[in-house]
Amino acid sequence: DNLLDVEDNFDKFQVHWQHERMLVSNSSHKKEQKPSLTRALWRTFKKEFIITGLLKLGWSFFILLSISFFVRELLKAISWRAKHSGVFIGQQFHVLSAYDTSWVLCFFFWLSCICLSICIQQMAASSSKIGLRMKSAVSTSVYRKALTYDRHQSHTDI
Repeated sequence: DNLLDVEDNFDKFQVHWQHERMLVSNSSHKKEQKPSLTRALWRTFKKEFIITGLLKLGWSFFILLSISFFVRELLKAISWRAKHSGVFIGQQFHVLSAYDTSWVLCFFFWLSCICLSICIQQMAASSSKIGLRMKSAVSTSVYRKALTYDRHQSHTDI
């Protein structure tokens, strides 16, 4: 998809906007309904919204992982090392010494921070792209509607 292809963004949006208008005109509800711009935009840019949401979810996961797990475990390893000064851990589930464990934790904390940074940067870029595409589609739609609007016959719904 070309971000700057205004016609393509407009054409995709227009299909879903016409669908919204058709749903409202065919509706059998007694109360007056209006076409939903939100629903039309969601249908037009659903893939991009989902990708951005997944990136945000990834960022949330890595931020929680970094803060709640790695920082706590690193602090435990540092305090244990200060008390025992590098003595081998003889507990059931530990295979590495506290010194080696802290290096492994540091490495995975670093890796988690890299993934966190990638997710937040890609989410920001994706959000900007979606915003530009939505703005171009809606602005083009309003502009074209304004070109066909006749002031003297104000029956046209802008």
